[in-house]
Amino acid sequence: MGFERLVRALQGKHSNYDTDVFQPIIKEIERITGLRYGDKEETDVAMRVCADHLRAVAFSIADGQLPGNAKAGYVIRRILRRAVHVPRTERRVPLQTHAGVHQRDGRGLSGAPRTA
Repeated sequence: MGFERLVRALQGKHSNYDTDVFQPIIKEIERITGLRYGDKEETDVAMRVCADHLRAVAFSIADGQLPGNAKAGYVIRRILRRAVHVPRTERRVPLQTHAGVHQRDGRGLSGAPRTA
């Protein structure tokens, strides 16, 4: 059982995206776009794609792998590109969705203050 599924089971949620793992990212996407998660399936899918891909890229960068032109760096770059491309083109979510989602006013992905 993966981390997200374990959290979902412990929190009694129906979806991984309803847990504390993804909700801070989704709330920030809501704030930036003015859209509301849960109103429309099409935008919900776009928000989930964006949140999932941004989280993956953030953890990869935290592990020391930067986007690049070769090998793992290229994979990171493609994931980041997909985080922007899918919501914007396939789901009609404004591009502004992605600006600043990774910055939470000095806070980490959980919304908790970062420690030194």
